Amino acid sequence: MNSSYDNIDRSRTSFEGTWILTSTTPAPKQQFMVDFDFALVEITKDAAGNYQGKVAETSNLPEGLEIPELKDLKVEDDTILFALHQGDKILPCEGKLQDGLILGSLFGGNRMILPLRMVATQETSLSTKQEERHRETPDTPEYLKALQSDSPQNALLEFAEKHPENPYSLRAFSTIFSLAPVKDFDRDYLKAAAAKCIEVSSLYGDRMMINSLQSVILNLLETHKHPDLVETYLKKLETEMTDEEREMMSSMLENSNKAINIDRAILALEESSTPENLTQLESLQKESPFEERILLALANEAVKQDQQDQAIQYFGELATIPFLEEKLLRRWKMQQIENPPPSVTFKELWEKKNGDLVGIDEYQDEILKNLVTVHSIEPAEKTEVEGIRRKVLCEFFTSAPCQPCVVPDLALTAADNALDDDEFIMLIYHNHAGGPDPMANPMSMARHESLARITEDKRVASPMVTLNGKLLPLRGGFIDTLPLWEELFMEEVEPLRNHSSRVKINLSAHAKNKQLHVQATTEGLVPPLTKMRLKLALAEEHVDYVSTNGLRSYEMVVRFMPGGPAGIEASNEGFTFDQEIDLEGIKRELLDYIEAFEDQANYRFEEKPLQMKKMYLVGFIQNEETNEILQVEKVPVTGALNYGIMDEITNAPKVEEKETEPAASEEEVKPETKPEAEPAKPEESQSTPEKPEETPAKEKADIPEAVEAKADKPAESPEKPAAEESPAEPEPAAEDPAPETASPETPPEEPLAKEIPAKEAPAESPAP
Repeated sequence: MNSSYDNIDRSRTSFEGTWILTSTTPAPKQQFMVDFDFALVEITKDAAGNYQGKVAETSNLPEGLEIPELKDLKVEDDTILFALHQGDKILPCEGKLQDGLILGSLFGGNRMILPLRMVATQETSLSTKQEERHRETPDTPEYLKALQSDSPQNALLEFAEKHPENPYSLRAFSTIFSLAPVKDFDRDYLKAAAAKCIEVSSLYGDRMMINSLQSVILNLLETHKHPDLVETYLKKLETEMTDEEREMMSSMLENSNKAINIDRAILALEESSTPENLTQLESLQKESPFEERILLALANEAVKQDQQDQAIQYFGELATIPFLEEKLLRRWKMQQIENPPPSVTFKELWEKKNGDLVGIDEYQDEILKNLVTVHSIEPAEKTEVEGIRRKVLCEFFTSAPCQPCVVPDLALTAADNALDDDEFIMLIYHNHAGGPDPMANPMSMARHESLARITEDKRVASPMVTLNGKLLPLRGGFIDTLPLWEELFMEEVEPLRNHSSRVKINLSAHAKNKQLHVQATTEGLVPPLTKMRLKLALAEEHVDYVSTNGLRSYEMVVRFMPGGPAGIEASNEGFTFDQEIDLEGIKRELLDYIEAFEDQANYRFEEKPLQMKKMYLVGFIQNEETNEILQVEKVPVTGALNYGIMDEITNAPKVEEKETEPAASEEEVKPETKPEAEPAKPEESQSTPEKPEETPAKEKADIPEAVEAKADKPAESPEKPAAEESPAEPEPAAEDPAPETASPETPPEEPLAKEIPAKEAPAESPAP
């Protein structure tokens, strides 16, 4: 049974008196809202004209908690500002007095701005009846009828014009503008709706008006059809903001202006194919190389002008650079537009020019290589050091299907290209955290899971990056965060460069007769060494594998860890390792694990990349207590890497056995003993679903005993999370599934510490 906002006392002309403070919130999993009387507030004024306030009573106060304190009270003309303090929680409130009623906003958790109203009362306490304190918002049936009508945008606008003081009017405008990107509303309607939205939201104070205006701007930007309207409302937003608000929202303002310029340039070229319009768009493409709409407009223009090579280039970039085609397809689906995917058009253009698809894979490989080259890193000057240079070890924990892992992968490849091998060494460990990965193996996953002891929540995820054992606060991002990611990563690397060390690692790995002879010794370590471990990794220099996240190759992929992930204990004053390893056995164990994983997960890999013909041995010394890595070394595996029958099984090219001298690092290795080291079982870790910019590790799956005996840890199942329930009411459009900084459609927050900034959008987007 609805109550009515009409049956209230509106005779009060000042803030003095007792008020019932009511917030309006969406009902969980429902289309309607509820009003909640949660406090009785008393406002008084002393003889000097100063206002004081207190909370006389609250509803449903949990046992043990005191009544919130009303602090920071300010009254200016018809506006009241205060904050409710309860322990560590602070709820800022703002209201405007008009015709005896205070309408305003409450800034709640998760950055939510909720409608607030304060109704004058002569009562000294709140109602004791739950149904009177917590009730359905008035005019709910009328709002739902408008929402479910054949023309909801018109019915909702009529509702807002009829009930401007009803909180449903704010919700109506949110729904109207969330539909704008998917419905072809004409300019006059959008202009009228925006004007009314500003008028109604202004009744609730400046904060609510600014929030509503921002929503209007973001949703109109998503239409890509009305840059002039967006510019008008953006200028109004800037004039309404305080200097502090303008600084906080600087990224949104900057990206919105950039989007306006892009939309204007695209619309101009579509309207008239003049050289000036084309030059303007090409110039913007250089400024925003990952903006898929610019690339599509240039691609379509090249087809229109019969410029075959340029059309292939643009459509090739759309088809190859991660996320771009996905974003276009998502937008087209949302707008119910049927266009062929850029990858289809790219193949058609290629075949039309060349007669077949020969060479198209190499062309796409080159696009990604150029991406790293164009966004290359320029490190600070490398200087000479006295004695032995302390090298930097970067360990990257990733998964082939993991979308947030793309940007770190490209950035680390750029860093590896920019820095010399005698100062920077990279290892990549694959796991199933982001989904089934044919390059994952038990030893890589054990190394990954060993990081759980240094994370705050004792869990692991992908991507994760360490430098000399230190876990970096960098996570994933969309492709246009690549320059920022590189910059933040190098800020971590530079302080570690150009240092000397007394520690030296001597390595050798020579293949002969299907055996790999691995030797390692150390120099310069000072006892006691009980907390130290020598860890060895066999890494494949380059793996060609087209994964679902858009990457087409991987560097320095760890395949095996001689001595095990737990490492080798010291003997006497250093470390010694001397062991012959069966190459056929290494590859057989990898293939057995992959096939067992397929059976357990009921999943089949289209390809199992197990060439392993160009390998490196990497050794590093780590303090198990502090996690610090004291030194790292890398040498190529020499000799003929012959994996016997496993080469035929995995379709790897055969290598003729040729006698070559084994390579060693710095000097010949002279082992003293030949200890046998078994890999220790790492601590188990749990999944980490909290952060949208990470791909959490999945729950463990049972692996057949034959494989479990070889692994430090059972494989993880690629079970998919339960699907989220779809909202019954249209929500604001948000097309990107992961944080993105340069997209003007959903402006980002300012970066915190070293985190890649997440998108600030009118609605949540699922993590990739």
